[in-house]
Amino acid sequence: MTDTETLTKEDALAFTKVWIDNRLEPTKDRWAFSEANWLMQQLAARCIAETLREGGDEVMLQDRLAFVYDLLRSVRLNAQRKDVKNLTCKNREDLDETQQRIVENARHEIWRRHDPKRAFNEGLKSEHMPSIHKQVIWTRFAEYLDKPWLRHPVLDWVFVDMLVSAEIALYGEHIKQFVMPFPRDAIGMNSDYLRSQGNLEKMRELNRTAILGRALWNVVCTWILPPVAIGAAFYFGWSTTGMMLLGLYLLIIAIGLGAEAGTGVKKLLGKEVPQSPSDAAMSIML
Repeated sequence: MTDTETLTKEDALAFTKVWIDNRLEPTKDRWAFSEANWLMQQLAARCIAETLREGGDEVMLQDRLAFVYDLLRSVRLNAQRKDVKNLTCKNREDLDETQQRIVENARHEIWRRHDPKRAFNEGLKSEHMPSIHKQVIWTRFAEYLDKPWLRHPVLDWVFVDMLVSAEIALYGEHIKQFVMPFPRDAIGMNSDYLRSQGNLEKMRELNRTAILGRALWNVVCTWILPPVAIGAAFYFGWSTTGMMLLGLYLLIIAIGLGAEAGTGVKKLLGKEVPQSPSDAAMSIML
């Protein structure tokens, strides 16, 4: 039969079997389940059905099979974490048993469900943090939706879950980096986020250390340095300067204590003290 002849069902099945067998990744264990191979076979059946419906030939069937193979491979590779991708590029002899098992699973797994809460808590190094190039997935999703005959419930779910997981994870990282009131450097970057790679517990530890440091510095600047400066002024005979510094110091202390007392009275009277967005975020974080 030439490529331009209309395929029969038997010819299409035989051609597809040979085509797929030459491209499927064999599993290490003969009876192990391969999600990638299973889904390829499921979609290949849809390619056969559509080609037969249109009265197509081998070329049309081969084009459809090639599209499906490339689609699944693109999704699978895009869904892999960066550390897994790095392992798949190494020689098998350079990997230990655990790493070999990770690579073996990666070859047969299209997508693994991610836990957004764990990704939020553990940060960029979390195994639940999606490593997805959204533009690539959106492009492949659009190509997939453009072929209604190819639709499969499992692949539908994979695309939706990938995109939703990526959006949730990115929004969580945005909150940690730009909303939570962590210290920032001279150019406005969240230094705690960068140092901890978004790990929330490490960010809290760094923030608690920074808060303690600021508290100690406030004690030094409020209760140690000013009295020392005032005492030094009187000691060296600069009485006028000493009196001016003492008056200014007592005024600042009185204003600060008055503000704290006013806040305490409002709380006792049941009046809500307005919280800034940063204070609200801090109360949630701590």
